[in-house]
Amino acid sequence: RIISSRLHGLILAALAGKPFLGVGDSNKVGRFCDYFEMPFLGWETHPDDVKKSVGQLLSNEKKINTDLLAALKAGARKNFELLSAQ
Repeated sequence: RIISSRLHGLILAALAGKPFLGVGDSNKVGRFCDYFEMPFLGWETHPDDVKKSVGQLLSNEKKINTDLLAALKAGARKNFELLSAQ
């Protein structure tokens, strides 16, 4: 299980198939957590929500959605190919 406030940490967790909890910016980190239906805590989160989200992460046996992960990888690869062709 991974807790990170950095998007790249969450990406690595997803690639490794590990459940994760995102902390921080709702635009990048929060949306990524939403994609994978993983818990997210904004910077102004109430302490009760922290306990709830950490508890959810620790008890979460949910697997990473491999279809979604494959689609995100394919999109990233396509973008890289488009950039490298220019």
